[in-house]
Amino acid sequence: IIGPAASGKTTLSQALPSRTSQVKIETPPTFREPRNIPFFSRNIFSILPCLPQIYTRKDHRFSLRDHFLYIMLLNGWHKILKQKTLNEKSVLLLDPGPVYVFGIEILFGSGWKKSTSLQRFWDKAYQSWANTMDMVVYLDTELTVLFDRIYVRETDHTVKGITEENAMQYLESYRQVYESILSQLSACSTSLKILRLDTGKHTLDESLDIIIQNLQLENDR
Repeated sequence: IIGPAASGKTTLSQALPSRTSQVKIETPPTFREPRNIPFFSRNIFSILPCLPQIYTRKDHRFSLRDHFLYIMLLNGWHKILKQKTLNEKSVLLLDPGPVYVFGIEILFGSGWKKSTSLQRFWDKAYQSWANTMDMVVYLDTELTVLFDRIYVRETDHTVKGITEENAMQYLESYRQVYESILSQLSACSTSLKILRLDTGKHTLDESLDIIIQNLQLENDR
């Protein structure tokens, strides 16, 4: 599930497993859990050619540690998920998912750089994830609605500290990046489904029903 800030991602992600028992939230491996050491040990060697480019990241909003984690997730998490789905009948809801991670790397990390080693990495990552995911749910609505939603929240957000014009540009930048990522993924796999929902027009219940119907799942309500 992807979308710009305040599009309803968290609300929908939390509500979907409650609506149908066939959906299970799957979180990515983290550095904090010792059981993930084999995953990171395998993947660190695969991304060695990319390390200089990762170090010279575009923006320092995320730490080097974050970028190393994101690159390794894009490189190898799909293998774990494919193995899990062999014995798992549930639909795995990835939170956060690879499209978000692609977006962060393009906006703030090494995804913007042009180099032979990085281009090979990105091409392989897009192909791998296009062949792993069944559906991407893209939530969005009018920029003015997103802006108003962010401001009524109690939590801090980058948008609250800038002008409305810059806030619109900030939100639009995520839109453009997500569209680019979805275009790349769709070019790698014609079977990947992109479900777009306007959360300014659909209620939460309506959005849940649409997703469940598109996934051909049973509604427990």
